[in-house]
Amino acid sequence: MSTIASFRNDFSTGLFANVKNVFWKYVIIMAVYVVFAMLLAATVLGSFMNVDMMEMFSANPQDFLNELQNNPGFANQMFTPGEQPGIGTIALIYTIGLLVGSWFINFLLTINDASIRGYKESVLESLKKSFSAKIFQQLANIIVIYVIMIALYLAAMVFVFIHWSVFILALLFVFILLTKFILTPAAITHGNMNVFQAIAFSWKKINFRRALLLFLIAFGASIALVVVFLIVAFILGVIGMIPYLGIVLNAVGGIFLYALFASMMYGALSGLYFRYSDDDESEEGGMAIEDHLVAE
Repeated sequence: MSTIASFRNDFSTGLFANVKNVFWKYVIIMAVYVVFAMLLAATVLGSFMNVDMMEMFSANPQDFLNELQNNPGFANQMFTPGEQPGIGTIALIYTIGLLVGSWFINFLLTINDASIRGYKESVLESLKKSFSAKIFQQLANIIVIYVIMIALYLAAMVFVFIHWSVFILALLFVFILLTKFILTPAAITHGNMNVFQAIAFSWKKINFRRALLLFLIAFGASIALVVVFLIVAFILGVIGMIPYLGIVLNAVGGIFLYALFASMMYGALSGLYFRYSDDDESEEGGMAIEDHLVAE
């Protein structure tokens, strides 16, 4: 059975099959991404960090990181007075971050696309394909969804004046509505749609019942992930106390953890797209929500 068929017949089987196929690619990507992010952060911070702080970091990175983590006021001492990043610099960094993030989403989904469709494609081939106009569609999608989210949140704020419990219910309703847009990133990459086509596709395919169930599943999974992350963070924190070696082991453990989390999260997004891409049932006349998400 193909991975696409697995997603449509037994979602969990398709998800784990895809995770198995892409996990080591994700590990490589996360390792490169972490190194790149650290170099970029070091370059940016180094442009504004005062000499004493740079010498402290060079002499003992472990002590520097411990102080940064444990002393809230330490970060304020890092920069030379008058040389903190200006608004223009911050805006530029934020814009670059959005572009890199949009490309990264497209890249990971491109890897999933090859895996799910059964293509034999290397990481470098997927990397080459990921540099396309889809990056700007992903960027536009982030901006549009963010604007929608802010608008819905502001609308929900009106209910604060009625009662806090009504506001909580309105906020839950907002989260469920936002879940209706969950297919948009995958629709852009897998379905070659523009942002408005992707939004329309996701809004149609994820009806309210599906959105409600997906929200509940995501909520339950989030709680489980928080518990797992707390346990792993504690273990990595203890390991990180080992001078020098702890930093390396901490980074390696973090890379594997992020790779697992990303492969499952983006695999689920891809799987939902392929599960519903040929679903033409109407909102009222379609299959029951349980039949869509639970193995038959």
